[in-house]
Amino acid sequence: VSLNGDLTEILFDLGFGANVVAIDVTTTYPEEAVALPMVGFGQMLAPEGVLAFGPTLVIGDQQIGPPETVQQLRDAGVPVVILETQTTLGGIQKKIRDVASIVDAPDAGQALAERVQGEIDAALALVPSAEAAPKVAYVYARGPQTLFLFGGGMPTQAMIEGAGAVDVGAGAGVFGPAPLTPEALIGAAPDVIV
Repeated sequence: VSLNGDLTEILFDLGFGANVVAIDVTTTYPEEAVALPMVGFGQMLAPEGVLAFGPTLVIGDQQIGPPETVQQLRDAGVPVVILETQTTLGGIQKKIRDVASIVDAPDAGQALAERVQGEIDAALALVPSAEAAPKVAYVYARGPQTLFLFGGGMPTQAMIEGAGAVDVGAGAGVFGPAPLTPEALIGAAPDVIV
């Protein structure tokens, strides 16, 4: 069971898609993964939803919780691997190699890490050198009642800054996700909302 969309994508890219029996709601790619059963949201996990699939491995990162659920899965005899949450562009290669190590595919992991680094380098080369960087707010929306402004320490900061923009959440002193209010968004004055 994969509890993070990025980990699901890595598993599929490494050729282990057929081994994934369920995902959490953050998986949006690849198409074959999206068709798999869902266990809910990895950050608000219930052990019963995961155990129902009889997994031989549960994989997630430090955002997975609550901790009691992770412990209940372990107490039920299910191996649970919690990887360090990577929040930089450079951390992507580490995450790929870590997942590859877990599934005993280090060569495939190295090849995928190199391919992804090449794609990142190509994308960074496209970043225009503008006189003023656009100000970007990353808003996480899970329906009208759940809105967060992402700030420092989130993977979105690395993507925004890698694109040559300014992360207004991080610039406003937000670390991690913070509940979004209209006043906070207006105060951040983003040029772009993602």
